[in-house]
Amino acid sequence: PGVGTPRRALIVEKAGHLFVGPDNGIFSFLYPADSVVNVTWRPHGAIAPSFHGRDLFAPIAIRLLTGTTPLELGHAMNDPVSLDITSPQVVHIDRYGNIVTNITPGQLQGHALVLQGRIIQNRVNTFEDLHQDAIGLIVGSAGTIEIVARQKHAADMLGAAVGMPLVLNQGP
Repeated sequence: PGVGTPRRALIVEKAGHLFVGPDNGIFSFLYPADSVVNVTWRPHGAIAPSFHGRDLFAPIAIRLLTGTTPLELGHAMNDPVSLDITSPQVVHIDRYGNIVTNITPGQLQGHALVLQGRIIQNRVNTFEDLHQDAIGLIVGSAGTIEIVARQKHAADMLGAAVGMPLVLNQGP
């Protein structure tokens, strides 16, 4: 989001790694970072408003890979855009309609999930463990809790969308 706008370009350093990209919250999972640099350097030539990856971020990465330090390209900053990624929420809906959350199995321990007023507490190990058309909770491939339905599109059944908040209620 924000390509072509006056958003800042960042170099984020975390655990010895450098990340280059827009200041639109994409690096939220890295904060607090070891350092964040607002890049003021710009490559020679035109920067297309819809191709910052090619015209701005790639040249910054090349400069870093060839020995330029982050502070040679800009100045340190302490107010990058940071999104709330810790509140329980829907983070992805896959093509099968499974609702991927940012909740870990440990966080779910002793709780039920509530999405749009619907309490979901049926924890299963496999889709086969669910009754036909039933909704349940499963640990997905990313290691987080997913809300799923057996042979149905759980997101459609629940009217779920990315970014929707979830509530952890005391379970049974």
